[in-house]
Amino acid sequence: LAYRAELKDALEPIASLKDFELGVFAKYAETKDPQYLDELRSIVRDYASAIHASADITVPSEAAALHASTLNAMGQFSAVLEALADNANDPITVMTLLRTYNDAENSMITSFNNLAMYFAHHQQT
Repeated sequence: LAYRAELKDALEPIASLKDFELGVFAKYAETKDPQYLDELRSIVRDYASAIHASADITVPSEAAALHASTLNAMGQFSAVLEALADNANDPITVMTLLRTYNDAENSMITSFNNLAMYFAHHQQT
């Protein structure tokens, strides 16, 4: 329970995000308003904060691999978002990154689902 509470606190920067990351990028693509790229970079900073805070918590040994997988997935996802912001005006790169975005998003979903199963299992024991 302590691990879960610490992780919840560590993930607060991304849990409190109001806008869907890809939606922010879509707004930029539609309007070319650089404020949306700034907003996307702010989301990347929120992910970096969550990753850093999550890396600093004490993790039960049986959850170490799941925790590492989650940190890696968040890092991959954040890197894709940052690359989208940095390459927003290069259509070929954007298309490649959007495919990578799907993979990164799936990794995030899988890693958080695995953590949820871990917490559910350990809450019952």
